[in-house]
Amino acid sequence: MFFLTISILVCFHEINGFYYNPDFYVPKWKEFLEHQENLTETLFKNYDPGISPIYTIFDRFKPIGYDPEGPSRWNYSVFLYYLKLVEVQEPQEKVSVVLEIMEGWFDPRLSWDPASHGNISSIYTRQDKIWSPTLTSFGVDDIIDFRDPDFRIANVDFAGTISNYVSVRVSANCRMDVSLFPFDTQKCQIYFCLPLFNIKQVEISNEIYEGLVRKNVISEMGNSEWTMINLTNRVDTVAYDDNFGNMDLAVFEITIRRNPLYYIYMIVFPSFIINVISIIGVFLKNADKMSKLNVGLTNIMTMTFILGVMADKIPRTGIIPLLGIYIIINLVIMVLAIAVVTVITEFREWAVPRLKLKRGSVSRKLEIFLGSPLEYTCAILLELLTTANFFVMIGFCYLVLFNLKAVFCFYENKSYYVAEWNDFLNHQQRLMSDLFQNYDSTVAPVYTKLDITKPIGYNPLAPTRFNYTVYLYYLKLVEVIEPEEKVSVVLEMAEYWYDPRLAWDASSYGEIQMLHLRQDRVWSPTIASFRINEIADFRDQDFRMVCVENTGHVYTSLTLKVSLNCPMNVGRFPYDSQTCVIQFCMPLFFMQHVELFNSIYQGILNRTIWEKMGNSEWDLVNLTNRVELLSYNDGVGDMQLATFEIKIQRNPMYYIYMIVFPSFIINALSIIGVFMRKTDKMSKLNVGLTNIMTMTFILGVMADKIPKTGSIPLLGIYIIINLFIMIFAVGITSILAELQKWAIPKLKAKKSRLNRKLEYILGDPLETICMTVLEFVNLGNFFVMIGFWISDSD
Repeated sequence: MFFLTISILVCFHEINGFYYNPDFYVPKWKEFLEHQENLTETLFKNYDPGISPIYTIFDRFKPIGYDPEGPSRWNYSVFLYYLKLVEVQEPQEKVSVVLEIMEGWFDPRLSWDPASHGNISSIYTRQDKIWSPTLTSFGVDDIIDFRDPDFRIANVDFAGTISNYVSVRVSANCRMDVSLFPFDTQKCQIYFCLPLFNIKQVEISNEIYEGLVRKNVISEMGNSEWTMINLTNRVDTVAYDDNFGNMDLAVFEITIRRNPLYYIYMIVFPSFIINVISIIGVFLKNADKMSKLNVGLTNIMTMTFILGVMADKIPRTGIIPLLGIYIIINLVIMVLAIAVVTVITEFREWAVPRLKLKRGSVSRKLEIFLGSPLEYTCAILLELLTTANFFVMIGFCYLVLFNLKAVFCFYENKSYYVAEWNDFLNHQQRLMSDLFQNYDSTVAPVYTKLDITKPIGYNPLAPTRFNYTVYLYYLKLVEVIEPEEKVSVVLEMAEYWYDPRLAWDASSYGEIQMLHLRQDRVWSPTIASFRINEIADFRDQDFRMVCVENTGHVYTSLTLKVSLNCPMNVGRFPYDSQTCVIQFCMPLFFMQHVELFNSIYQGILNRTIWEKMGNSEWDLVNLTNRVELLSYNDGVGDMQLATFEIKIQRNPMYYIYMIVFPSFIINALSIIGVFMRKTDKMSKLNVGLTNIMTMTFILGVMADKIPKTGSIPLLGIYIIINLFIMIFAVGITSILAELQKWAIPKLKAKKSRLNRKLEYILGDPLETICMTVLEFVNLGNFFVMIGFWISDSD
């Protein structure tokens, strides 16, 4: 035990000796620490971090700068000094970036004379000791703050300028234009704002660190698939028709360009090779018609599969991407190849015997030309089309890889401060002292001296119910997951309530009509989302702000991502529209005590704004609000639900070129194959079975996109009809073959004119008629689907 104690003491002595450095502990440092301690004691003696330094004496209905004696707007700056592209999820239209930001603002209460405090020009302090604005990302899908929530540090200089470091990962909603996919360039914006403050009070500025916009630095900000080619900044104003809800947005815009090489060697080049070889196979001499058709059908099914692989990489937009057009052209080339070789074969069988009867030089030349030369000519033309289609794609690749340009711009703004600000801050400090002297933020102002078993308003002497309002001023559709019947939206909202304890006479406090302060200083109701799947609150948990007006009205802003359960009716899929509701409530309060309201900002109730609120697959076509009553018929458990209802309509183009058109082509060619003359039954059956298995696979692909409901969607009915058409085709050709075997010998035994006609009809004409009828049914089924699309577009 003695030796153990000695060993521990020796270790501690060595550790202390290791950390001690006499060069660090100089007298000047000690003087600095003493001056800093005195400075912070003086600086924070009467400082209240719950009070905002923002000048709020203004008329919101007058233009900015109308008062020449007042200070200019309070300036808040966002300074970007690093950005890294993390992930691009095209189907969800989501771009994730890591941002390293410095935010700066001014607080005149935190200024000092360095000469009076040992020439100290700046100090570092805990952020919770000073008032800080609540920076909010606007309209984002997700945000992660990497800072330590308990030990955030801010820098304060002697002029009252404060800077703070922010490290965040932001997943922004980025509306994508994939018309040039995979040679596309996307522009995405990351927005920051201060939603609680009026645009006439606060001016936001943003800037990018100069060293960040160098070309070699920007090129390192991308990832393997995407190259960053531009980074700019600006300040946008979200302007509505009434000029009242306007808000500054600090915008950082990134321009990214896709590296197309992956898609060149994975899709473009293999598709080219497959098509070239398939054309050779279709026009191969001495091969039977069924073998040629099988080559063509295999090619078409392969192209359809490649189209599906491509479609999983992009959002389901209303346009066909360039790579999709390339694949569809290859598919059409193969359809033409099959059609040409079939027509040439039939035409040769009809024309060659007639040309042999005419023994002229022209007839002999035509007979020779209708042989191999005509097929070779058609094959060469189709190969040239395939090659041209390929080189067009390679040309786009060349333009993308060798024509990269970037343009940079900067935005800068300054604020100026006047002496009148000090008077305002003094009045505000006195107001805060008086207002919160006996205020208890844990006690609700809700009047509860009521009998909840009696009807609302039974006591005429009691105040009206406590009013709580949910106010929606922006909505963005983020994601629709049909199999789970889940719809995700981002909501920018404000909530309002009334607290009579927070009312004051503005004339007694320098005409101050508004205060901005920490939310934990006041009583706040707890709003809850009702019947939802998931919710994410993007507000800063430690620095939430509220605005209090001299009338006692309190409001704050909310930025939420809500994933709600939305029962879907997919009977008309993919031409369906869905109606989903987002509901909020106050479940702890009786309806006799609290009345719930909701409203939508009028500036967003127009179709121009709605176009930006949807995504590539879904358009927002209506947005309404109402308050519903959830009643349990006991008179006690009833509850109000503030309801926002959205109606979204699907853009069906993705399903047209991915499922409807390929299914039509495959069915049309399969019908020809099943009724092809001079082929054995097993080959015809193979064509039919291959088609049926393909349709079943397509049915499975469609089923993965919708919930497992009790009804068959329109697209499912279309595929099932195609499937039954092929079953009928296989069945008819089998019956006809057996009928011909049984009936023709009997008809030949009786040599009459009627029997000869029946014998002729039971041959090729009957098969041709059945094939034509089934082709018309297939075509009619296709045009019915297209008709739904056209009628919905009108």
